[in-house]
Parts: sequence; C-alpha cells; structure tokens
Amino acid sequence: MKRAIPLLLAVSLFSACSSQTSVISRGYDWAGFKSVCVMASPGTPAVLNGIDSIFDKYLIRSGLSVVERERINAVLAEQKMSLEGLLKGGQRIDPGVLGVDGLMVVQVLFFRPNRKETESMLLTDETRTPFLARSTERLPGGRLVQRTQREERVTYRTRHRNEVVGEYSQISITARLIDVRTGAVVWVDSDDGRGDTPLQAVENAAAAMMGDFARDLRKAGGR
Repeated sequence: MKRAIPLLLAVSLFSACSSQTSVISRGYDWAGFKSVCVMASPGTPAVLNGIDSIFDKYLIRSGLSVVERERINAVLAEQKMSLEGLLKGGQRIDPGVLGVDGLMVVQVLFFRPNRKETESMLLTDETRTPFLARSTERLPGGRLVQRTQREERVTYRTRHRNEVVGEYSQISITARLIDVRTGAVVWVDSDDGRGDTPLQAVENAAAAMMGDFARDLRKAGGR
C-alpha cells in the first residue's frame, strides 16, 4: 500500500539529493509507481507550448510509462474537472478513471525570451584635421625662402560603448510530482536554464531536473 507524506512535512522527512535542488519521499512506494502524465501549469506562456513533451522523453528513459496529456484532459473534461482544481486540492478524481499513478506538473516561475548579452567595448575615434605648415628655408647664398606645405594633425579620443554580443532566452522551472490518489507531492525540483531559443532553455533545465529525478528514484529504490 502506498504511503504519502504531507507536503508540510517534506522538509524534515524528505531526503535531499546532493545538488540540494530536489527532494523525494523515501517513504513512498516507488516500486509501485509505474505511470505518469506531464502537464504544463495553467498560465504557461504560449511560446512554450511543448514544454511538457520535453519532460516526457526523460521520464520514458527513467523506465516510466508516460500517458498522453490529451487523454488526461479528456477525462478531466468528462468529469467536469480541471487541472487547476486538482492542484488546489478542491477536486478529487478516482485514480482508476484517470489511469495514471502520478501527475508531474511543470510550472514556469520566470521566463525572459530574447535576452540580450552586452559587453563594454573600448572604442577609439580618430580625427584628422588638415592645416598649412609654413617653414623658412635658407638657400645657398644665404637667401631665405618661405615654404608652405599641407599637413594633417591627428588626434585620438577613447570611449566606452555597450554592444550586443549575443542573445539568449532564460527560464526558471519547478516540477512537482503528485500522487493522484492522495494529492500529496512526492517529488519536487527546480532549476534554471538558458539557450538560444525558449525551448532550448527549457531543454537544458529539463535535462538537469530529470537527471535529478532518475538519480533520486534509484536511491529511493524505485528503479
């Protein structure tokens, strides 16, 4: 029988991994945990559509059966329920009807696309000012001759200017794994990612977080 640990006791009863970014319930029956569905939290920016699919592939590598979110959404709609209602604890649903052991809810805490990276550049401005240079030349015999010659006076001025040297997207994500039977959070992690595109930033964060999950699961005896 599965035992869920209330979220309020997570800090004292969960075992933190070495990176100190994830916690997992040691008392939970991970051996009986077989299937999961990844759902993006309500309010996820439209540009990040597909964020849940990125987590899917890592969960499959962990040996879990990943259920399509469209199927879960269809069940929730049929039961006149919502993911938001389940997360707030105001709604409960028969796990047998839902067809998964857990829901992994991915929430974007911070997102900044197309962030510009700048560097302070030292620039040198060169100014050339033409002028007439006059000189006196003594010829053989002692006669003095005035000569005029065009020359340039060169001056330099240094200044600093910020220039864009790169552009990237930055994101901060948290993932919570919820037991659908009890509503208890049995694993949680968060991480930051950056990449050339928004989804690449998600990919980098997801790879780190799911690496934590696979390690935590092995230590807890689930795989």
